[in-house]
Amino acid sequence: MLWYAKFLFGKQWIAAMGKTEAEITELQKSIGPGYIIAIVGAFLSALVLAMVLGALDNPGVGDAIVSAIVLSIAFQVAMMARGNLFQGAKGALTMINGLNAIVVLVVQAILITVLR
Repeated sequence: MLWYAKFLFGKQWIAAMGKTEAEITELQKSIGPGYIIAIVGAFLSALVLAMVLGALDNPGVGDAIVSAIVLSIAFQVAMMARGNLFQGAKGALTMINGLNAIVVLVVQAILITVLR
């Protein structure tokens, strides 16, 4: 995933998790099922987002972006922040992962709106 590439937020993400690059490299050897879960999850979130946007009265791109931001913060970021807080994760981890969740849903909303 591009968001977690070293030239974007990869180094900060690794540090926020308290891991080393060697640990991440080792973890990547068995991450195949994680990518399947990520793809299925992205498809399901796009499907639900399409249903929500379809319930609006012909939303434009701006409406879709606002809807995606609100939905992402309310349903993804809030739960992620709560879980990270109780697990003792660093705030930077919540910021990196939370912003990723928002960006992904916004891109999905734009594509859904433009391509319908």
